[in-house]
Amino acid sequence: ALDSWDDLLRKAAQDKIPEKTLIEAGLAVPREAAGGCYDKFRNRLMFPIADVTGRVAGFGGRTLGQDPAKYMNSPATALFDKGQLLYGLRQGREAIVKAGQAVVVEGYTDVLMAHQHGLKTVVAALGTSLTGEHTRLLRRYAERIVLVFDSDVAGRAAAGRALEICLSGKVEIRLAFVPEGKDPCDFLIEAGTEAFESVMANAEDVLSFKWKQLKEEMADQDNLPKQAEAVSQFLKTVAAAVQAGQTDSLSLAVLIGRLSTLLQTPKSRIDEELQKLLKQKPTAARTKEQPAAMAKSDDREENAVMKAQREILEVLIQEPGLYAAVFGRLTLEDFGADGPMREIAEAVLPSLDAGNELQAARLYRQIESPETAAVLTKMTSAVGPKGAGSRRLSDALAVLEQDRRQRDIDAHKDRLTDDATDALLRIDGYLKQHKGNPRCGGLH
Repeated sequence: ALDSWDDLLRKAAQDKIPEKTLIEAGLAVPREAAGGCYDKFRNRLMFPIADVTGRVAGFGGRTLGQDPAKYMNSPATALFDKGQLLYGLRQGREAIVKAGQAVVVEGYTDVLMAHQHGLKTVVAALGTSLTGEHTRLLRRYAERIVLVFDSDVAGRAAAGRALEICLSGKVEIRLAFVPEGKDPCDFLIEAGTEAFESVMANAEDVLSFKWKQLKEEMADQDNLPKQAEAVSQFLKTVAAAVQAGQTDSLSLAVLIGRLSTLLQTPKSRIDEELQKLLKQKPTAARTKEQPAAMAKSDDREENAVMKAQREILEVLIQEPGLYAAVFGRLTLEDFGADGPMREIAEAVLPSLDAGNELQAARLYRQIESPETAAVLTKMTSAVGPKGAGSRRLSDALAVLEQDRRQRDIDAHKDRLTDDATDALLRIDGYLKQHKGNPRCGGLH
């Protein structure tokens, strides 16, 4: 973009493109007092930003002068939302699928330099922190996300914010840091491809990163309330990692043991606090629309069918060996069209059908809704009457089968004409009237 207030406006006018269109596209800005408008991007190196289909949705611009705003993005438009787009994803999605991994950096030039070095799995958020929408988008292509940041204080703070988003998005994440004072672009130019690949290969898992961070904070802090807050934040991350399937029971036990030694506190006390957090509903990944929907769900009285659905899933999660007794008698339709029970059933039943072992980590990984994750946590931690699994399963299945029969009847009724319905009702009334009469040999 030239260092001019109206270069784009003049060229657009030559092509008979109205100013209103430029304003709606985020390429021009209306003047408040004098009327007319001016170019949004001036004296900047421009980066077209496309969605995964290749459609240009907006632009990023890096200043070529002394503008204090080093980078500038298009404003939010009908096409452009920086919280839902990733720079380089369109070019790198095939490589990401093949590798099963996406590498997220901070800047446009980081992505360009990485791709020039053959590292096609690298993408960038658009000058903003990673969002829940970003993680949901990447989950379509990758099983794992590596977050690459600068090693300075700001970089580590950004890493902490990003990992919380990723955990709430139920995706495996690791964190990597380039040497302090360098961004990925500079590091690639100076050190080369192999050095950058080594940085990614040495990426830390979430809990290792947070454990180091906690130890540093405990060593640097003499203030007891601040130390307690640091421990509380660490346990919240551990709980989120468990719910996201980021750790197994053995690793969790080791971590609790380390924390017990660090704090000189009994393991049982730490586990008690952790269990409290696991029973709370996850909140980090809620969308703007979710709170109202969740409140509506929470206020809804659970009917017999919903209780049966919950009972069956809870028993099967805790005693998967009982699935053989109900094999072939359950379908996904028995758990409704949507909602938490359906989402959990979609994770549990296909796994049991395939003869796979049910693992909490895998189940959480398949769950996207925070509401559903909270329900699953209650199911995995619930304690039912010992040895009563078979009876609970049988009783709940009877309720679902009755509901299934009723749904079939209702479906048939919907297909009947009014005359046919009246005829069936008369037949039903006649049979009820003559029930038990041996002389009733037929209908008249």
